[in-house]
Amino acid sequence: MNTDPPNPPLRILLVEDSPTHTDLIRGALAKGPRPVALTEARGLAEAQRLIASFPPDLAVIDMHLPDGRGSDLLQNCPHPLPCPVVILTGQGSEEAAVETLKAGALDYVVKSPQTLANMGQIIDRAVREWGHVTRRRRAEVALKENERLLGVIFDRAYQYMGLLEPDGTLIKINRTALKAIGAEPDDVLGRPFWETVWWTHSPELQQRLRKAIEKAAGGEFARFESSHPSPRGKHFHLDISIQPVRDEDGRVVLLVPEGRDITERKHAEEAQRLSENRIRAMFDNMAAGVVATNEKGLMIEVNDRWLEMLGRSREEVIGHSPLEFTHPEDREESRKVLDEALSGIRPTFRMEKRYVRSDGSVFWGDLSTTKVFDEQGCLQTSISIVFNISQRRAAEERLKEANRELEAFAYTVSHDLRTPLTPIIGFAEVLQERYRDRLDAEGLGLLKTITAEGRKMMALMEDLLGLAKVGRLERPAEPVDAEEVVREVLTRLGSRIAQAGARIETKSLPAARIPKTLLQQIFENLIGNALRYGVEGGNGIEIGGTRSDGRVRYFVRDHGRGIPEAERDRIFEPFFRGTTGDGQPGTGIGLSIVQKIARLHEGRAWVKETPGGGCTFWVEMAD
Repeated sequence: MNTDPPNPPLRILLVEDSPTHTDLIRGALAKGPRPVALTEARGLAEAQRLIASFPPDLAVIDMHLPDGRGSDLLQNCPHPLPCPVVILTGQGSEEAAVETLKAGALDYVVKSPQTLANMGQIIDRAVREWGHVTRRRRAEVALKENERLLGVIFDRAYQYMGLLEPDGTLIKINRTALKAIGAEPDDVLGRPFWETVWWTHSPELQQRLRKAIEKAAGGEFARFESSHPSPRGKHFHLDISIQPVRDEDGRVVLLVPEGRDITERKHAEEAQRLSENRIRAMFDNMAAGVVATNEKGLMIEVNDRWLEMLGRSREEVIGHSPLEFTHPEDREESRKVLDEALSGIRPTFRMEKRYVRSDGSVFWGDLSTTKVFDEQGCLQTSISIVFNISQRRAAEERLKEANRELEAFAYTVSHDLRTPLTPIIGFAEVLQERYRDRLDAEGLGLLKTITAEGRKMMALMEDLLGLAKVGRLERPAEPVDAEEVVREVLTRLGSRIAQAGARIETKSLPAARIPKTLLQQIFENLIGNALRYGVEGGNGIEIGGTRSDGRVRYFVRDHGRGIPEAERDRIFEPFFRGTTGDGQPGTGIGLSIVQKIARLHEGRAWVKETPGGGCTFWVEMAD
């Protein structure tokens, strides 16, 4: 059973003023090979309205109508009719037929009983012919558009393009090639390509081009690079290729020369060569040792300074691992870091370690290593720079010893001064309580001053003890949860927060391998500072942090009075309180403790102005 949907009826407009002929045509169409939907008009005006409102699939138009000739509908229409037209006439002539077909009619039929009876077949033939005409027109339009596009592409292509006869005569050239030398088509077309202005500056290049053309004319692809002067006095570089084009019999009938501008590539290659020379000069003359290792961690290139530092020859180190020259006590840690680097966990790293010279002496090196990967992400090489820091390490040890002595002195002084302060404050308070009735106002005021100054001195001693103790703690094995530390600090400062009416906003805080007590001191001092100076009118305090390249950063931001720019560099000095601290409790030690903790962990603390007013205190430390 055929389940295909039936063909829709063919919409036909019949423009005929004769009722008899209309009836005959209608009857013939009813018997035709395909169903039709017939619309009738008696004159040109009515036909134009129908075509404009509902275009038919085909129009059958009588030549002689009451309001004009049928061909007028074709000639006077501002646009081609959207359907094929068959013209009917009772009195045909060859001239009339030619005129009608030129006007755009698809067919010209002389009325007769036979033609009217066969109108169904005539229309069916016209529809098929119209299909052929439509497809041919579309193909012609597409061909013209393709030719236009190809011409645009050829003429406006970024590459230099042309066409040659097999003997090398230039027959076509694009605008890009002409513009490069400031020439016109008449200057070059019809001449041997090697005699045109692109090549006449160099007989050597002319000869290379002739050989390339001979090779391409023989059916082989030819390619070479060339350099040409431009009208602006500069040179441009081309990658020239010549491709043979064959006919159906395999004979070479055309040559397609193409030039790709490689000036930028040539300049980049030259810049790379100069850069490599500069890098080589730096590599060989750096004050630090420079080492290049392969994917296995073996040295493949070193500079003279590295050999001097080790006291060894190039032959003694190339092909060996730097671990072989590392101090035995540092070798395990170095091997661990190297394994992590080779596995891709740490693409860059820095460490300080000891190396052993050929004579057995030891020096300290500050090692920085960067991994270089290929496009597939595979390790290609590693570049290490090693500075001899033996003198610096010795100076640091002397400084550490001096600091230990200073801290011990501060600890002892603070402890010894605190011992007599306790009874002084206590006795002053007892005198105020027990002898209040026996002392006049001046005496009570003096006792109150003694108590206040004693407590102030006690707070100062406590802060000095805290400052002296900082740095005696080892790093924890596991990272400390900084967010938990801040929650504990905020709980302890709860009453002060409520009293100040401050809004606290805590953002993400990275964990860090910093002793918990030191993190507590950092946040207690910074948040306490913000509560003391930065929350006038219930302003908020923001706490947050980030992690990057093995370092953590924490910040505490307030929106208070801020710190004058002239005082920001001194704010971390012991006992310095600045103009904003006038009239506020405190000893001026808190920020010094924060700075000391940061420096002990290879970092620093600093302050910046908060946009809109206030301070943002930052602390950065190595994790």
